[in-house]
Amino acid sequence: MIGNDIIDLETTYIESNWQRPGFLDKIFSIKEQEIIQKSDNKTQTLWTLWTMKEAGYKAHQRRFNLKAKYNPTAYKCKLYKNESTLLEGKVSFESFSYHTQTFSDECYIHTVATALPQREFTFKIFDNQREVKPELIEEFSAQYRLPSESLKITKDRNSVPHFSYKNQNLPQAFSLSHHGKFSAFVLALTNY
Repeated sequence: MIGNDIIDLETTYIESNWQRPGFLDKIFSIKEQEIIQKSDNKTQTLWTLWTMKEAGYKAHQRRFNLKAKYNPTAYKCKLYKNESTLLEGKVSFESFSYHTQTFSDECYIHTVATALPQREFTFKIFDNQREVKPELIEEFSAQYRLPSESLKITKDRNSVPHFSYKNQNLPQAFSLSHHGKFSAFVLALTNY
């Protein structure tokens, strides 16, 4: 399964005071709080861990078709590899783990979580408020050679989105995300 999350850093500076008492305790484990406090860029690290938890949660919810119920402290993050624009890590929940890749620049942080490492996927990030679903349908149409006018995105009883083609749900996993002026999607290129 697959999940993603994107954060508009400018919006977080305006809307979120993460340094207020109790904020970190609601979201992060003691170990994660130590990672944040030891970081050269605490804000960037905090929102990286946040997107990892959100992407891991979405992948887990889709994997088991669960009702929405998010407890961020239950999702534990580990960071492995840091290159200039890519950070690899892992998010664990109970006995399950999700591999993460985080892409960032000075404006946003975007994380993709997959149930299996090295899963092939494609993603796009948009820096405006446009509707991302038509873009995702066009990408899906191109990847799987299905006519876009026959594709829809529908939600099941647990609000998990699916592609449908001629009223039949398709197994390809995807995830949508938006925050501030950014939106993004990720599309698995293999079935899970």
